Amino acid sequence: MTNNNNNKEKIRTSKLSATTIKLMTLVAVLTITAIGTSQVYAHTTGYWTDYTQKYICTSSLDTIIHTNKVDPCGDLSSAAQKWNSVTYSNWSLTEASGGSGIYVYGLSNYLPSGVIAGVYPVNPTSPFDNEGKFVVVSKSSSHHFGDPTQGETDKYDYIALMTHEFGHVAGIGHNSQSSSVMKTGMVEGTFPRDPNSHDKSELRGLYS
Repeated sequence: MTNNNNNKEKIRTSKLSATTIKLMTLVAVLTITAIGTSQVYAHTTGYWTDYTQKYICTSSLDTIIHTNKVDPCGDLSSAAQKWNSVTYSNWSLTEASGGSGIYVYGLSNYLPSGVIAGVYPVNPTSPFDNEGKFVVVSKSSSHHFGDPTQGETDKYDYIALMTHEFGHVAGIGHNSQSSSVMKTGMVEGTFPRDPNSHDKSELRGLYS
Protein backbone atom coordinates (compact mmCIF):
# COMPACT_ATOMS: atom_id res chain seq x y z
CA MET A 1 0.00 0.00 0.00
CA THR A 2 1.40 3.40 -0.93
CA ASN A 3 1.07 6.81 0.63
CA ASN A 4 -1.42 8.72 -1.55
CA ASN A 5 -1.45 12.19 -0.01
CA ASN A 6 -1.64 14.14 -3.29
CA ASN A 7 -0.08 11.10 -4.93
CA LYS A 8 -1.85 8.15 -6.54
CA GLU A 9 -1.13 4.48 -6.53
CA LYS A 10 -1.39 2.86 -9.99
CA ILE A 11 -1.97 -0.67 -11.08
CA ARG A 12 -0.59 -2.26 -14.24
CA THR A 13 -2.69 -5.39 -14.28
CA SER A 14 -6.04 -5.84 -15.93
CA LYS A 15 -8.97 -6.92 -13.79
CA LEU A 16 -9.20 -10.71 -13.77
CA SER A 17 -11.59 -13.03 -12.00
CA ALA A 18 -10.53 -14.98 -8.93
CA THR A 19 -10.82 -18.19 -10.95
CA THR A 20 -8.28 -16.83 -13.43
CA ILE A 21 -5.93 -15.96 -10.56
CA LYS A 22 -5.89 -19.64 -9.68
CA LEU A 23 -4.52 -20.41 -13.12
CA MET A 24 -1.93 -17.65 -13.38
CA THR A 25 -0.24 -15.04 -11.23
CA LEU A 26 -0.76 -11.33 -11.55
CA VAL A 27 1.60 -8.51 -10.74
CA ALA A 28 0.02 -5.74 -8.69
CA VAL A 29 2.13 -2.62 -8.99
CA LEU A 30 2.10 0.03 -6.28
CA THR A 31 3.34 3.42 -7.45
CA ILE A 32 3.91 6.77 -5.80
CA THR A 33 4.44 9.78 -8.03
CA ALA A 34 6.38 12.77 -6.75
CA ILE A 35 7.70 15.79 -8.65
CA GLY A 36 7.50 14.13 -12.02
CA THR A 37 9.10 10.85 -10.95
CA SER A 38 7.60 7.55 -9.93
CA GLN A 39 8.81 4.72 -7.76
CA VAL A 40 7.35 1.27 -8.24
CA TYR A 41 6.90 -1.54 -5.79
CA ALA A 42 5.45 -4.83 -7.06
CA HIS A 43 4.30 -8.11 -5.62
CA THR A 44 2.63 -11.11 -7.16
CA THR A 45 -0.85 -12.27 -6.24
CA GLY A 46 -1.94 -15.90 -6.22
CA TYR A 47 -3.35 -18.39 -3.71
CA TRP A 48 -2.57 -20.96 -1.00
CA THR A 49 -3.42 -24.65 -1.23
CA ASP A 50 -3.63 -24.66 2.58
CA TYR A 51 -6.64 -22.47 3.38
CA THR A 52 -5.72 -22.18 7.08
CA GLN A 53 -2.83 -19.82 7.78
CA LYS A 54 -1.24 -18.24 10.86
CA TYR A 55 0.22 -14.79 11.39
CA ILE A 56 2.62 -13.67 14.11
CA CYS A 57 2.40 -10.16 15.57
CA THR A 58 5.92 -8.99 16.42
CA SER A 59 6.91 -6.48 19.10
CA SER A 60 8.38 -4.27 16.37
CA LEU A 61 4.83 -3.07 15.62
CA ASP A 62 4.85 -1.28 18.98
CA THR A 63 7.53 1.04 17.59
CA ILE A 64 5.30 2.37 14.78
CA ILE A 65 2.23 3.12 16.90
CA HIS A 66 2.19 6.33 18.94
CA THR A 67 -1.43 6.48 20.03
CA ASN A 68 -3.44 4.66 22.66
CA LYS A 69 -6.31 4.32 20.20
CA VAL A 70 -4.55 1.51 18.33
CA ASP A 71 -3.74 -1.94 19.69
CA PRO A 72 -0.98 -3.18 17.35
CA CYS A 73 -1.74 -6.89 17.83
CA GLY A 74 -5.41 -6.70 18.79
CA ASP A 75 -6.22 -4.68 15.69
CA LEU A 76 -4.39 -7.23 13.54
CA SER A 77 -6.88 -9.76 14.80
CA SER A 78 -9.74 -7.43 13.85
CA ALA A 79 -8.28 -7.05 10.36
CA ALA A 80 -7.86 -10.80 9.89
CA GLN A 81 -11.39 -11.44 11.09
CA LYS A 82 -12.82 -9.21 8.37
CA TRP A 83 -11.62 -11.81 5.84
CA ASN A 84 -12.29 -14.84 8.04
CA SER A 85 -15.95 -13.84 8.37
CA VAL A 86 -16.64 -13.83 4.63
CA THR A 87 -19.42 -16.35 4.10
CA TYR A 88 -18.98 -19.31 1.74
CA SER A 89 -15.21 -19.05 2.03
CA ASN A 90 -12.90 -21.52 3.76
CA TRP A 91 -10.10 -18.99 4.28
CA SER A 92 -8.79 -18.65 7.84
CA LEU A 93 -5.98 -16.42 9.12
CA THR A 94 -5.46 -16.53 12.89
CA GLU A 95 -2.77 -15.45 15.30
CA ALA A 96 0.02 -17.70 16.54
CA SER A 97 2.54 -16.89 19.26
CA GLY A 98 5.52 -18.00 17.19
CA GLY A 99 6.83 -20.76 14.99
CA SER A 100 5.99 -20.90 11.32
CA GLY A 101 3.58 -18.37 9.91
CA ILE A 102 3.29 -14.92 8.36
CA TYR A 103 5.30 -12.52 10.49
CA VAL A 104 4.14 -8.90 10.66
CA TYR A 105 6.91 -6.34 11.28
CA GLY A 106 7.26 -2.60 11.75
CA LEU A 107 10.57 -1.71 10.09
CA SER A 108 12.42 1.39 8.98
CA ASN A 109 14.48 1.66 5.80
CA TYR A 110 13.00 -1.54 4.36
CA LEU A 111 10.20 -0.46 2.04
CA PRO A 112 10.65 1.66 -1.08
CA SER A 113 10.19 5.39 -0.53
CA GLY A 114 6.52 6.33 -0.24
CA VAL A 115 5.29 2.78 0.40
CA ILE A 116 3.66 2.41 3.81
CA ALA A 117 3.21 -1.38 3.85
CA GLY A 118 3.89 -4.42 1.73
CA VAL A 119 3.76 -8.20 1.54
CA TYR A 120 6.96 -10.12 0.83
CA PRO A 121 8.46 -11.90 -1.01
CA VAL A 122 7.67 -9.57 -3.87
CA ASN A 123 7.79 -12.24 -6.58
CA PRO A 124 6.57 -15.50 -5.07
CA THR A 125 5.38 -18.47 -7.02
CA SER A 126 1.78 -19.59 -6.66
CA PRO A 127 0.68 -21.49 -4.63
CA PHE A 128 2.26 -19.66 -1.71
CA ASP A 129 2.59 -22.53 0.76
CA ASN A 130 6.39 -22.71 0.80
CA GLU A 131 7.16 -19.03 0.18
CA GLY A 132 7.78 -17.79 3.74
CA LYS A 133 5.53 -14.76 3.35
CA PHE A 134 5.79 -11.80 5.73
CA VAL A 135 4.31 -8.31 6.04
CA VAL A 136 6.20 -5.05 6.62
CA VAL A 137 4.67 -1.78 7.86
CA SER A 138 6.75 1.36 7.49
CA LYS A 139 8.45 2.84 10.54
CA SER A 140 8.90 6.42 9.41
CA SER A 141 8.55 9.89 10.91
CA SER A 142 6.27 10.78 7.99
CA HIS A 143 3.87 7.82 8.43
CA HIS A 144 1.48 7.99 11.38
CA PHE A 145 -1.03 5.23 12.07
CA GLY A 146 -4.14 5.61 14.16
CA ASP A 147 -7.92 5.23 14.27
CA PRO A 148 -9.82 7.85 12.25
CA THR A 149 -13.11 6.51 13.67
CA GLN A 150 -11.95 7.92 17.01
CA GLY A 151 -11.07 11.34 15.68
CA GLU A 152 -7.55 10.66 14.41
CA THR A 153 -8.30 11.88 10.91
CA ASP A 154 -4.72 13.05 10.39
CA LYS A 155 -3.43 9.47 10.56
CA TYR A 156 -3.58 6.40 8.32
CA ASP A 157 -6.23 3.93 9.42
CA TYR A 158 -4.24 1.04 10.89
CA ILE A 159 -7.11 -1.47 10.76
CA ALA A 160 -7.94 -0.56 7.15
CA LEU A 161 -4.28 -0.81 6.19
CA MET A 162 -3.84 -4.23 7.76
CA THR A 163 -7.11 -5.51 6.28
CA HIS A 164 -5.77 -4.42 2.89
CA GLU A 165 -2.42 -6.15 3.46
CA PHE A 166 -4.07 -9.32 4.75
CA GLY A 167 -6.09 -9.29 1.53
CA HIS A 168 -2.77 -9.42 -0.32
CA VAL A 169 -1.61 -12.20 2.00
CA ALA A 170 -4.66 -14.20 0.87
CA GLY A 171 -3.68 -13.54 -2.75
CA ILE A 172 -6.09 -10.75 -3.69
CA GLY A 173 -4.83 -7.92 -5.89
CA HIS A 174 -5.87 -4.30 -6.28
CA ASN A 175 -8.95 -2.89 -7.91
CA SER A 176 -10.32 0.58 -8.63
CA GLN A 177 -13.62 0.35 -6.74
CA SER A 178 -14.00 3.24 -4.31
CA SER A 179 -15.73 1.10 -1.67
CA SER A 180 -13.14 -1.70 -1.77
CA VAL A 181 -10.62 -2.26 0.98
CA MET A 182 -8.34 -3.46 -1.84
CA LYS A 183 -8.56 -0.25 -3.83
CA THR A 184 -5.34 1.47 -4.83
CA GLY A 185 -4.09 4.45 -2.87
CA MET A 186 -4.47 5.44 0.75
CA VAL A 187 -4.84 8.81 2.40
CA GLU A 188 -4.91 9.85 6.01
CA GLY A 189 -8.35 9.58 7.55
CA THR A 190 -11.29 7.48 6.44
CA PHE A 191 -10.56 4.46 4.22
CA PRO A 192 -12.70 1.35 3.62
CA ARG A 193 -12.14 -1.19 6.41
CA ASP A 194 -14.38 -3.98 5.21
CA PRO A 195 -14.20 -6.14 2.09
CA ASN A 196 -16.97 -5.16 -0.31
CA SER A 197 -18.92 -7.59 -2.48
CA HIS A 198 -16.18 -7.64 -5.12
CA ASP A 199 -13.47 -8.40 -2.53
CA LYS A 200 -15.57 -11.17 -1.02
CA SER A 201 -16.18 -12.68 -4.44
CA GLU A 202 -12.42 -12.72 -5.07
CA LEU A 203 -11.80 -14.53 -1.78
CA ARG A 204 -14.56 -17.06 -2.42
CA GLY A 205 -13.17 -17.73 -5.88
CA LEU A 206 -9.84 -18.68 -4.29
CA TYR A 207 -10.98 -20.55 -1.18
CA SER A 208 -14.43 -22.06 -1.66
